[in-house]
Amino acid sequence: MLNELYQLAGTLEKQQVLSEMQTQRDIHKVAKCQCLYIRLDQAGMPQYVKILSPQKTGILWKHSKGNHNSFPAIRVQKPLLAESVSRSFNEAAWKKADVQEKGKLFSTLEDTANHDSQEITVKKWTLEQMVPVLQSDDSDLEALRRLLLRFPQEYSADFYSSLRKAVKENLTDLFTSAENAEFLKKLFVGAGDMKKGKYTAGCMCYFDIAETEEVDCIVASLDTEQALIRCLLTKPEEASNAAALGISALSGANCPLISDKYPNPSFQVLGLVSLFSNNTSAIPCYLRYQLEGAQAFSAGVDEVQQITDALAFLMDEQRKGKTWSSFPGVAKKKPMLLLAWLEDDSACEAKLAQSLSDDGQIKIYESICNNVLDYLKLKIESVPDKAVHLQLFETLDAGRKQIAYANVFTAQQVYADISEWCESAKNLPRILFAVKFKSKDGREIRWYRPHCPGPGAVWRVLHLQYHSQLGVTDGIDQFVREVTSERPTLQQIYGLFLSHTENQQTDCKFAREFLQQTLTTVSGFLVDAAGFQTTQFKQPFSQKNMEKLCAAVSLLGILLYKCQIKKENYMENQAFLLGRFLKLADQLHKEYCIAVRNGGDKTQPLPNQLMGNAVFMIALQNPVEALDRLEEKMRIYIGWAEREIDCKTLKQFEKVSAELHRSSAFPQKLSAEERAELLLGYLAQLPDDSADKSNQEENA
Repeated sequence: MLNELYQLAGTLEKQQVLSEMQTQRDIHKVAKCQCLYIRLDQAGMPQYVKILSPQKTGILWKHSKGNHNSFPAIRVQKPLLAESVSRSFNEAAWKKADVQEKGKLFSTLEDTANHDSQEITVKKWTLEQMVPVLQSDDSDLEALRRLLLRFPQEYSADFYSSLRKAVKENLTDLFTSAENAEFLKKLFVGAGDMKKGKYTAGCMCYFDIAETEEVDCIVASLDTEQALIRCLLTKPEEASNAAALGISALSGANCPLISDKYPNPSFQVLGLVSLFSNNTSAIPCYLRYQLEGAQAFSAGVDEVQQITDALAFLMDEQRKGKTWSSFPGVAKKKPMLLLAWLEDDSACEAKLAQSLSDDGQIKIYESICNNVLDYLKLKIESVPDKAVHLQLFETLDAGRKQIAYANVFTAQQVYADISEWCESAKNLPRILFAVKFKSKDGREIRWYRPHCPGPGAVWRVLHLQYHSQLGVTDGIDQFVREVTSERPTLQQIYGLFLSHTENQQTDCKFAREFLQQTLTTVSGFLVDAAGFQTTQFKQPFSQKNMEKLCAAVSLLGILLYKCQIKKENYMENQAFLLGRFLKLADQLHKEYCIAVRNGGDKTQPLPNQLMGNAVFMIALQNPVEALDRLEEKMRIYIGWAEREIDCKTLKQFEKVSAELHRSSAFPQKLSAEERAELLLGYLAQLPDDSADKSNQEENA
């Protein structure tokens, strides 16, 4: 991974953008979590406290040695109150209480200290590393100097007592939400750890000074962070001369080599990452040749610094969606990190990374793509072969990460392929799914329709595992799972999204193979969704699974487009008409059941499976056999409809039947393209659907 990152850093260095971003190996961002912000007075006692949201905590800095010796952010692992208080805490009353009542319960807690909770101290290692700060006259470091001098270096009962008192004196300001209440309860009382048999807290605290008006910038500010980086990177001349000279394995240059371990920068999405590590237990020959730690791979000090600066630049929080984004991982709880940037313009304002990664969770993807296209159009007018760099990183284990996919495209190619992708996503008949959800603002959502999916959404679709459960609606989401087996590779996903060849025949062959894989994965899911659409008032799937369903439908349209099959043509094809015929068979069966079996009561339940749906999976394999079986079973429903006055469904049924018979005979086996057309015909709205179309077009 170091070689690829070094090339990345070299590309950005040529653009002269790294001078505005510096990093230091021991300075990281605090994890996004709730945090108790504490200001200390001149005597070193807590004076002011407030709770920060995860978003505000995530922009704070800390100085630490990996996960240890963190300052001024300190995670309190053991609750502040004694275990006897934790054991006697009334959990039942707490769960029933509202926020104000929880504040009252909290105020009645016995103030008995937990003397095992001793994490709030500044460690010896931190003081040694902060010597340059104490010697500096930089005014931006004044607040940090004051905090270091007054912070307890060993356990102080008075400090902890003062902290508990400061919290209890400000309960009205602190107990403003259920999240705040739970945080303080965990910090003071803890949560029972069944494995360890004890109570744990694990709550973040961040420390600052009280006299904020006397300093240029407080400890928590970005100015202090940047001043600290400058201070720690400025090495005495004798220290620079003492660095061992050698040949860098990255550049081949003779330069000062890194002698200590490599830094562990914090990646967005992935967390702390070891740039290089060697397991001497698994590979003992490292020790034989005295190649332990950084000696196993020699790299220049400045080169490694350049790498960390480049990563910090691309993964800055302000560049989310522009140069970095998350991407679904093979394992559900291990998402990947995607980096994307345009050479000579890495600070672009368009959401380039998001256009190359969207996971289907948002409905504005097409709008994002249009903005990126407008941006790229301006760029390629001057230099059409500008490079667009794309890299995806995945997690192997807690410390080790690797590049899962990397490629370089021209801006002109990316422009052409994204344009075609957005156009191909419209290669669908009118398809709507009835739902009943509430949006975040309380608006009722009644319909879902297929929308343009990104590469991440395609990844999610092709990792689906669904077992047909027609007749089961309660808890049906448990039958929609993401499998961990790597079905499509990232090379295949981006080979579809960003085509690598101008050979139309090769592209069609690749799309056809991809379509075959897609049909194997999603056919059952789509058939059941179409069945529910007829038998239920709404789809029984969750919003998350409805997003996957819509992406799966769109993917079929995209793949047909890439096989040179447009909707204007395939909607007249035999396979599509057969799908519509089966849908009309369902509708005719439904109307019969309502009128005859249920006595006209539309609220009564229908059969779990209607006639068209019952033979659909057979039709995918052998359409002739499916039609033969359907003919036997539909006679009773057709006979009933013929006795009804002006049955519109029967008229449509007979019309489509006539169109099918005018066509040539059905083959015994359908191709992949024909099976996709069959599915889309079954999912498509009927031509003269009388429902309110304006309401139906409303999307989630």
